[in-house]
Amino acid sequence: MTVKVMVNQLLIDFANNQRQCAFCKSMIFFQESENMADQSHNTSAQQNVIVGEMQILSAVDEVFNHVDHGMPMWSGDGDRKVELNIAFQTPFNAPPAVTLGLAGVDSAHDQNLRFWLAAHDVTTTGFKIEFSTWDDTHIARAAVSWQAIGGVVVKPAAKPRVI
Repeated sequence: MTVKVMVNQLLIDFANNQRQCAFCKSMIFFQESENMADQSHNTSAQQNVIVGEMQILSAVDEVFNHVDHGMPMWSGDGDRKVELNIAFQTPFNAPPAVTLGLAGVDSAHDQNLRFWLAAHDVTTTGFKIEFSTWDDTHIARAAVSWQAIGGVVVKPAAKPRVI
C-alpha cells in the first residue's frame, strides 16, 4: 500500500522514499541512517533530503540524561556543560549552516531554568552541540533538534569503458 501525504508543499511518498515539490514538481529523495559518532552511544536517525545540489540533514538527539546517575547537570552547581559530537551521514562540499532547537528539557521546578545551546566546530563532516548551564539550575535531561543545510558532494559521472 502506498501512502502519500502533502506537507508544506511537498508530496511525500513513504513507500518509495520520495518527495515531490508542489511548485516545481521536482522529485526529492530521502533516506534515514544511524549516527554512532559520539562516545556516549547516542544514535540519531538522520533524515537526508537532496534538492538539486543542496542537501538538508536533520535529526533529534538526546544531549544528556544526568538524573539517572546523579551526574553534574542534575546534581552540580556553578558552570557546567555537555558536548555532543554529531557526524553527518553524508558530507557537505563546504561547512553547512547549522541550526539548533530545544526539543525537550526536564529540569528542577524550584530553581530558575538557565541554559545556553550552541553549535560549534562545524565542518563538512559534522559539528559539536554544546549545552551549558550555570548557578543553581538543575537539568535532568535535554534533547535537541538540529538541521544542516549546504551543498552536497557531487560524485563525478562514471566514464564509459572503451573496449
